[in-house]
Amino acid sequence: MATESLTVRPLSNNDIRVLAGLLKHQYKDHLAAKNPIEKRYVSNLIILVGLGFTAIMEDGAFTLPMQTHLNQFLIYFDLLQKEDAFSMESLAAAHIISLAAYLFHRLRYPEYYTIFKKILKEILESGFVDSAKRRGEASRLMHLMLTQ
Repeated sequence: MATESLTVRPLSNNDIRVLAGLLKHQYKDHLAAKNPIEKRYVSNLIILVGLGFTAIMEDGAFTLPMQTHLNQFLIYFDLLQKEDAFSMESLAAAHIISLAAYLFHRLRYPEYYTIFKKILKEILESGFVDSAKRRGEASRLMHLMLTQ
């Protein structure tokens, strides 16, 4: 019996921290935003984490360990208006998002993957006009997470 080989690898702990930093920076931009596109950041992040956790539950192998990250995300959600509270939430979100991106391959890309991918791209491609380094990090992480 042949075993399936995954071409997509999970993000390293360092890349998860980079993703969390990008999410945190985007949130800072969201707080200062005046246009409606930037104001959608929080709702998009909630949808992204929800779709990610759906993939985690569908796979089943990581539901309990990731439940801690989901709980952390939900607890700190009430504190979103405080910038310092978003450090913990962004790391929890990054863990869920990165694992989900990895699991979507194993799940053979269910229909909701298209929405997950679209929102992830929107979140990571918006903003960062002030930093070529952040744009490069976002592009690199998208390539790692969304390569099929």
